[in-house]
Amino acid sequence: TSEHVDIVFTSGDSKYNDIPVSPVDLRADKTSQSSMSDESISDISSESVISDKESVHIEPDFCRDGMNTFPDVTLQLEQCKQEISELQNVIERLKREKAHFEVEASHTVCHSQIDQQRREIDLYKQEHELDLRTQTTMKLEIDTLRKQFETANKEKEATVMRYAVSEMEVINQRKERENLEKKYKECLKEKEGLSSKLKTTMIEKARINQLLDNKCSDLANAQRDVEKLKEELNARDIKIRWTQNKLKIEIENNKESEAQLQISYQTAF
Repeated sequence: TSEHVDIVFTSGDSKYNDIPVSPVDLRADKTSQSSMSDESISDISSESVISDKESVHIEPDFCRDGMNTFPDVTLQLEQCKQEISELQNVIERLKREKAHFEVEASHTVCHSQIDQQRREIDLYKQEHELDLRTQTTMKLEIDTLRKQFETANKEKEATVMRYAVSEMEVINQRKERENLEKKYKECLKEKEGLSSKLKTTMIEKARINQLLDNKCSDLANAQRDVEKLKEELNARDIKIRWTQNKLKIEIENNKESEAQLQISYQTAF
């Protein structure tokens, strides 16, 4: 019976050490705890029930052998019960944390759904704005087409008016052409008279040209005479300048000779 009790306590201690009891470690490793399945928790609870049954079976054995014979066994039994209660508390805490993690997961799913709905709303808003822009564009195009239609009607009316005006102008131009033909015939008659006058003026022009040619020849002879006179004047000017320069040189030489004579006279006396 004592060997059986030792085995029960050893198995209980190993299971208690394998379970993560620290709350800090549980919070730090939320991902691993959130992935814990219901089967693991049920296994832990079933093992705790088995340990309870074993402890229940142990107590009659202790009663049969005598409580006074094994005082350490009773103490170990109390410790085992305490550990079992602690394990049950751990299981309850794990269940609560699992429920909390499931709530958090549902919250994340809700947040993702909300984000998806927001994106869909933004997409609908963009499509609505695009529809509004297309509507405004279509309105502008319709207004443009209406204006073009009105402009085309005005141009049509204007072309009809221009056609009527052009017909009136054609009639007026015919009348003007008839008047111009009459004037042209009159001009031909005047041309014949002017041609006869032109012949007489041409004869007079030839006579005047002959006179001008004679005058030009006389003018050319006079210009040649003037050029000769200019050349003679230039030659005389050159001679006069040369004589003036020579006179200046002689005057300067006389002044120098007079100055030398005065100096020599003063030195002699």
